[in-house]
Amino acid sequence: MQRKASILVVEDSAGLRENLVQALTMGGYDVRAADNGRSALETLEKDSFDVVITDIRMPGMDGLTLLDRVLSMDKKPETAVILMTAYMTIESAVSSLKKGAYDYITKPFKIEQLLHTVQAVIDKRRLKIENERLARELKKLNRQLEKKVRLRTKQLQDSQDKLQRSYLEIIKAFAVVLEERDAYTQGHSSRVTEYALRMAKEMHLSKDQMRALQIGGSLHDIGKIGIPEEVLSKPTKLTDEEWRIMREHPEKGARMIEPLSFLSQEKVLIRHHHERWDGKGYPAGLAGEEIPLLSRVLSVADAFDSMTSTRSYRKRMKLEVAIEQLEVNKGTQFDPRIVDVFLKCLDKYGIITSMDCIILAGGKGERMKADVPKVLLPLRGKPLLGYVLDLVGMFGMHKIYIVVGQGAEQVKQYVTRTYTLNGPGAHHGDSDGALAEKRIEFVLQAEQLGTAHAVMQVLPYLKRSKNGLLILSGDVPLLSFETINRMIEQQIRGDTELDIATAKLDDPGSLGRIKRSETGELEAIVEMADATEEDLAIKEVNVGAYCIASDHRFLDVLSDVQVNNAQGEYYLTDAVRLFLERGNHVGLYEITDPGEALGINTRQDLARAEEYLRKMRPRSHVSGLDIANRTSP
Repeated sequence: MQRKASILVVEDSAGLRENLVQALTMGGYDVRAADNGRSALETLEKDSFDVVITDIRMPGMDGLTLLDRVLSMDKKPETAVILMTAYMTIESAVSSLKKGAYDYITKPFKIEQLLHTVQAVIDKRRLKIENERLARELKKLNRQLEKKVRLRTKQLQDSQDKLQRSYLEIIKAFAVVLEERDAYTQGHSSRVTEYALRMAKEMHLSKDQMRALQIGGSLHDIGKIGIPEEVLSKPTKLTDEEWRIMREHPEKGARMIEPLSFLSQEKVLIRHHHERWDGKGYPAGLAGEEIPLLSRVLSVADAFDSMTSTRSYRKRMKLEVAIEQLEVNKGTQFDPRIVDVFLKCLDKYGIITSMDCIILAGGKGERMKADVPKVLLPLRGKPLLGYVLDLVGMFGMHKIYIVVGQGAEQVKQYVTRTYTLNGPGAHHGDSDGALAEKRIEFVLQAEQLGTAHAVMQVLPYLKRSKNGLLILSGDVPLLSFETINRMIEQQIRGDTELDIATAKLDDPGSLGRIKRSETGELEAIVEMADATEEDLAIKEVNVGAYCIASDHRFLDVLSDVQVNNAQGEYYLTDAVRLFLERGNHVGLYEITDPGEALGINTRQDLARAEEYLRKMRPRSHVSGLDIANRTSP
């Protein structure tokens, strides 16, 4: 019977350390733990372990120093080291692997990911030990042992296949790190892959071709790892020499996966995804049908996402302009048939966006007189916040920031329990299931000083983000996917930096009123406490949903918001006023179903929401953050 693999967990956070020990023990490993590097070394001097899993950032001795000390020990066989960090860059990843780390895990991570990585490292270590043993044994064998040599050779081939798969996973990880280091390209490869797969399905390509697009799409820019940072991130026009260097990335990417013989289609796809239909592309100058079909598919997807994304050297194009560019370049840059298929898919499924989301969940809710924060009040058995999280889960947000205040720990516990590890997201079977585990960030608003103040608490987290931004209220639970999706599309198609959802209600209650000009443009949003009798007669209200363009210009005015209201709070609506005063255009999206606009401020509001859900057939109010992109095929 094979012994259990032994693991030493080194983590200074007691809670995370206990969770890791529990998860690994349940995974069938023999696990021990240490709370710092020095304690870990003392344990290693006494006992041997197959694997050490260590955090990088720890007081005293950090994880990289511990890695050096472990590798310097005279242990046979050697101990494999896995590094954990929330701050891994491409440079530190390469450095740690060069120093001898077997792998690394970027926080936050799912338990399934942890167990998969640990098992892969254990397999790799065992394979390495086995290969070393076989190498020594083969030196002693002679011709009389040919049968045994053939058997061992087969074992070595199997080992090589496993090592190739491990190498592919490492390359994929590098591709992710490459994108994450540049705020302008976050999510680019995944969006390009999704567009390509939509076209492949429409074209009825084979499963083998779709697999090649899925892998090749995720790795198509991997060659940029070999491009100097000053060229890759240059905010101005490239020189001729810099452009020559940039054009090398398809060839570099193809060479990177050259050792992986089972990725022959992907290698060709990557090498030729910048060829042009008229033969003026690179690296080979292929033309027309000479260009591999999958490269032609990826070329259109890559170009469209580049045009509709903000980059360091330009703003994103409007959707209509990007579509026009595809049409204009049919037959020159692009295969005309592929462009037609792409536009058909775009009309059918919509644009894929990169967005972050802020959920305001720190309100006091004093009028509710409840023992729990307002956002945790149940609506048909589910907390209000759950409805908002389920809605956000449909859009595949890059990051979700939940601003917490009163009852912060209760809110965190609910989200963690329901949407991570042991919650629904952990067992839906979807690859994006435990969404919160890797995407949700809690942000504390220590003093509840209004909505603008709440959003300001998130600004430090958004410094590098170039994604669009959606702001929702945790106490507005009835907004549908269709409503938010249309508002986002309106923002993408228009020339606004900010779009706001509105609704016309027979009884506007305490919601802020929308004041329009004679031409229908937004003039101001007036909170009820500051409204005149004339203002209170207005039926159109602010729903509390904001869509902000990727350049985040609207956020720049937050620091200038002053307390100019009866409540003594910093309002987002005051930020809107300042934004308008500075000459910016704000779009308004009127919700077709006013019932969705209901905000929960009183027990009566909660009863009305119950009645609304009872009467309405469920549309897009689903359970669990398990939908990565509702528009996907």
